[in-house]
Amino acid sequence: MSNKYDIESYLADILAKMQSKLPAKITEINAEKADSIQLLPVANESYFNNANDQVFNVDPFIYYGIVDLTANASGNKTALQISVNFEVVFNNSNCEGTLTKVLRYSRCLREVVQESFKSGRHTNLKVTELLPANASLNEGADFKVGGITVVSTIIG
Repeated sequence: MSNKYDIESYLADILAKMQSKLPAKITEINAEKADSIQLLPVANESYFNNANDQVFNVDPFIYYGIVDLTANASGNKTALQISVNFEVVFNNSNCEGTLTKVLRYSRCLREVVQESFKSGRHTNLKVTELLPANASLNEGADFKVGGITVVSTIIG
């Protein structure tokens, strides 16, 4: 009996792709730009989801989670449209190249998703970039956020 492809499966797939492909994508974009603004790699253990109340003591890290979910049932099938945010949060206390870093991290995330999910058990894949933002995590530190929203439909 095969397992149903559900929200849990989808999140596991997209997270595994991010963890396996993001380091190479960051290296690629750093090499392409070849300037003084270098993106730091994100360690596999530095991914946190919005269902956890964890203290983040790493730089940079990925914060991800479901931001919207719509179910449409037809007979014994349900189409789930799921929106997931992936946000890179980094300490920018040195204020060097803030917007550039946000845009580059967002590009890395977007390209990993676009290159990894050309086919599969999901349909209507859409990736949009989030607006740059500030994050208040530690007093005296300046954390910035850049990221993407991935919208897809899975049939279960």
